[in-house]
Amino acid sequence: MRTKEARRIRNKGLKRAKKNGHVVATICESESFSAYGCLNCDDLMDFWDSPAGMNGPMAHRKCIAAAPSLTKNIFAYFSKFFSRQR
Repeated sequence: MRTKEARRIRNKGLKRAKKNGHVVATICESESFSAYGCLNCDDLMDFWDSPAGMNGPMAHRKCIAAAPSLTKNIFAYFSKFFSRQR
């Protein structure tokens, strides 16, 4: 990415996708174009340099494979509790 605005949009989009549970992988990266995909689902996301923009549903949708289970939530709750005791 050549422009500062394009890099800002790319970083913000990647951060949002990771927050939604996607495992982000680079598909293609060149000087003015970057494409990313999720390893768990079929969502894609691409970024352009001029005009700076982002396309794709990955930053706006939660990953299908990253749905938290009840067991994971219970384990996470108790592990935080016991880590404070030490």
